[in-house]
Amino acid sequence: MAYIDLQHKFVEAAGITALDPATIHAGRATRLSPAASLSPLEWLVVAVAERDSLASLRAPGRVATLFGALFGAARSPGFANPRLEALRRIAVMHWRRGNAVDPGEVSGFLAAGYSSAQHELVAASIRTARATKSDRRAAR
Repeated sequence: MAYIDLQHKFVEAAGITALDPATIHAGRATRLSPAASLSPLEWLVVAVAERDSLASLRAPGRVATLFGALFGAARSPGFANPRLEALRRIAVMHWRRGNAVDPGEVSGFLAAGYSSAQHELVAASIRTARATKSDRRAAR
């Protein structure tokens, strides 16, 4: 049986310059600027953030701090690298709240050295992944 890759033909015909594999789903593609890219490590951070809860964005309370002092340091949910932590925080917000992201988190993301195009890339990728998961659940 012959197979024709229509997705790549669509992408070439649309003149899309930079494309993340996560943004192609069921023949849909998103235009991205060439500067909108993330390293493999940064994509890993976005993937890991899917499992984090919104509670991981808050500082530990007094009780958690007390238990940490009594029984040893508790595991910090954040990354030591401030740039990767800003990416994790924005990704957690998008995984948990969709597009309802706090403006302070976006400001922190941009202050960490990321661009607004990279923010759109992360948001579009997570939106696509969430839609794919809901499609799979509906098919069951």
